[in-house]
Amino acid sequence: MILSIALPLIVAAVVALASPLVLYPLLARAGVVDIPNERSSHHRVTTRGGGVAQLAAVWLSGTIAVVCAPSLESQRTMAIVIGGALLTGVLGFVEDARGVRIAVRAGTQLAIGGVVALMFVTTTEASWWLVPTAALGFATYVNFTNFMDGINGISGLHGAVVGVSYAALGSILHVEWLTVVGAIIAIAFVCFLPWNFTPPGVFMGDVGSYLLGAAIAASAMAAHAAGIPPLSIAAPLTIYLADTSTVIIKRVLRREKWFQPHRQHVYQRLVDAGASHLATALVVTLLSGLAALVGVALATRVIHSPSVAIAILTVIAFAYLSLPHFSRIKDH
Repeated sequence: MILSIALPLIVAAVVALASPLVLYPLLARAGVVDIPNERSSHHRVTTRGGGVAQLAAVWLSGTIAVVCAPSLESQRTMAIVIGGALLTGVLGFVEDARGVRIAVRAGTQLAIGGVVALMFVTTTEASWWLVPTAALGFATYVNFTNFMDGINGISGLHGAVVGVSYAALGSILHVEWLTVVGAIIAIAFVCFLPWNFTPPGVFMGDVGSYLLGAAIAASAMAAHAAGIPPLSIAAPLTIYLADTSTVIIKRVLRREKWFQPHRQHVYQRLVDAGASHLATALVVTLLSGLAALVGVALATRVIHSPSVAIAILTVIAFAYLSLPHFSRIKDH
């Protein structure tokens, strides 16, 4: 059991930290760069697609985890989760390298999510109508993660907090595959941070944000199929869901094209108000961590009522959404 957990994590860390030495110069020579636009929080052309290191780390460590898994059920579940995440990450890399039309991206994300959901439905007693719902949820969170990947550190830290949360839920509730997958997500993405912050820096790109969103979404599907409370699964995603949902709703109500680049996310407004990338990313991570603790408390019956958990998560979300208002007050 120790080998089935420790070996994949060691491989994830080594690959995520070391592979950029080879991969990032290749990206730079291939001209895979990020040019500042209306959404950007940076002002110079920067190499993007750095998430290829996380793609490699998840691929190699995930393969080892599947091979070393103690049961056929764990092997199958991890293979589905890792496979769905990798396919989505490859789609993101193609978008980074050459561009993909929105309709093709959306259709591919829905298709991958649908296949992942279908594989879980066929082995459980879940209703078939959940397949399109889960596919839509999968594609939605992949894009939400992409929308939130606009400043240094935020995605690496999001992977860390969600991964640790899922690993904790798996350990506490004796769902071993979730412990392993959660830990792989956490380690693979936290190891991006040194490369993200060390000059000249590199951006994760769509390959990284797609991979992260898909790994989380597929893990959430599988965790739900394993009987983990849905609210516990969704809790660490509270801040990302709240930020992106409110922005989209506001833009739709104003009849704006919600899918076009903008700077209306809470985290972007905090940076525009003078907060550093790191400080803003840490605020998002801290509140996401608090939300994750609520989810764990619900799963372990420290919090007995889902209504109480929802109330606490709502307070956390509103506190985050209110931060730009307090920044304006401070400025005045």
